[in-house]
Amino acid sequence: MSAVHMAARRGLLVRKLILIAPAAPLQLGNFLPDMAGRPVFEAAQAGDWALRLFTASQASLVALAPELAIKMMFRASPDADLGLLASPRFVDVLVCGLRTCLGQRQAAYRSELHAYVQPWAHVLDDIRCETEIWSGSHDDWAPPAMSDALKERLGDRASVNVCPGLGHYSTLRTALSRLD
Repeated sequence: MSAVHMAARRGLLVRKLILIAPAAPLQLGNFLPDMAGRPVFEAAQAGDWALRLFTASQASLVALAPELAIKMMFRASPDADLGLLASPRFVDVLVCGLRTCLGQRQAAYRSELHAYVQPWAHVLDDIRCETEIWSGSHDDWAPPAMSDALKERLGDRASVNVCPGLGHYSTLRTALSRLD
């Protein structure tokens, strides 16, 4: 979402936008039922107190049992994402990110969530550059339908690279390795 906003504001100064496993604006489709992050987005839609309560419970879980938090995050993930959990480095980075977002940066995290659940599809209309979208065919965080909706809204300016069998994190890893 942030990259889309920046590219839209910068207009023709941006030559190319690359979106990897992107979450589309919720108003472009009925995506929530297929999203692993559905509970947090529903809490954000419910308002500040609901989101504060939800993120406080997430923070407690990460502080007390980070392994359990990760297990819950990946409970419905495809094998390609589950395989990443065998890497101690991947798990360490994930735990560090969770502790940062749910700890010292929790206010910023909540602010981003509140912004994401608000209508922002109109921002896509200001994208003038070529946009390359990477989507995992088994992504349970940003389902492929989101990439399709982004492509449809952006039209000829966008292309979608589908990564068969990959989920959210494995798509990120694959796209970054191919973009080097």
